[in-house]
Amino acid sequence: MMICENKQSCCGCSACCNACPKSCIEMKADSEGFLYPVVDNTRCTGCGLRKNACPVLNHTKADTAAIKAYACKNRNLAQRLQSSSGGVFTLIARQVIDGGGVVFGAAFDDSFKLSHRCALSIEDLSQLRGSKYLQSEIGGSFEQVMAFLNSGRQVLFTGTPCQTRGLKNYIGRDYDNLLCADIICHGVPSPTVFKKYLTELESRYGAAVKSVNFRAKKPNWKHYSVEILFNNGKKYSKPLTENIFMRGFLSNLFLRPSCHNCPFKNFRSGSDITLGDYWGVESVLPEFADAMGVSLVIANTVKGEAAIKKIAGNMDYLTADLNHAVKYNPCITGSVKPHKNRGKFFKALHIKSLEKNIGDCLKVSVIGRIKKRVLFCRSIFKGLH
Repeated sequence: MMICENKQSCCGCSACCNACPKSCIEMKADSEGFLYPVVDNTRCTGCGLRKNACPVLNHTKADTAAIKAYACKNRNLAQRLQSSSGGVFTLIARQVIDGGGVVFGAAFDDSFKLSHRCALSIEDLSQLRGSKYLQSEIGGSFEQVMAFLNSGRQVLFTGTPCQTRGLKNYIGRDYDNLLCADIICHGVPSPTVFKKYLTELESRYGAAVKSVNFRAKKPNWKHYSVEILFNNGKKYSKPLTENIFMRGFLSNLFLRPSCHNCPFKNFRSGSDITLGDYWGVESVLPEFADAMGVSLVIANTVKGEAAIKKIAGNMDYLTADLNHAVKYNPCITGSVKPHKNRGKFFKALHIKSLEKNIGDCLKVSVIGRIKKRVLFCRSIFKGLH
């Protein structure tokens, strides 16, 4: 039986699954491809631990007293080029591993299923680096984190805000050797949609996918491209605005239902650090902006601030105005609204090609195009006066 009757109230973090002492909860995909907890009632003892671990049922208020924001750039240009923005995750992760700690983050497997993994060495970090616009499967990662913490090793856990809150609830108490970093999250798209996208590309290019880079900095950080390499040596490369998967994702066409009313926005995830792109940095810190990428790094706790100071010698950074950062990155504090054609899209998911389905759902009406043109002309007219 599915534990959560209302899918809008399940974020898919797997905390309940990890907390169950009888292992009678399993994460299973629904018709849209999103994972939800299903319980085997014949083995469930009704202990209540899954409810205690659920971040939706037990989310906390934000403590904004210690919050500080920074604009940051890794001084190692190679690492920054391989990262989505300013390359700060690599610096924090290296600091932890160099101190004998471990790092948890999301990585693709050979079939491009995204799951949480543990990096024990610097070499392992490459698979965790970069944006992956999906929600990873947590699996037994929370249990692994607990084991490392109890052994005295430092742990850096990175994930979405709901995954971070889920881990904190699962653990149940503070650990000095746990550092949590979440990402500024737009929402998570359907894994089934992503799989269909890759399958259709493989058919078009005549070979299996070898690698996926959602954030290739071509021509630059702000106007990035999606690059996919195939085993036959061919390459797909399209700018963000021309990539059909990203267009659907950023239009909120196939996001998880709970993402439209996320209770972990506005610093309620329990993370020590929040990482993201510093969009709009050129308007407030023009001397700091460049085409290689700038990270917005928010210290949410004293522990997070201390971790940032430890890597300060390896990056260029300036204190940032948090209100300005939120203005250009509103997903920090608020959820996105679902696209009006979301239901229509999923009804046709297995009937139409993805490109046609997304194209049909995002198609602007003639009236809509006229309105946009009128607004554009008005803006030009105002600029001439």
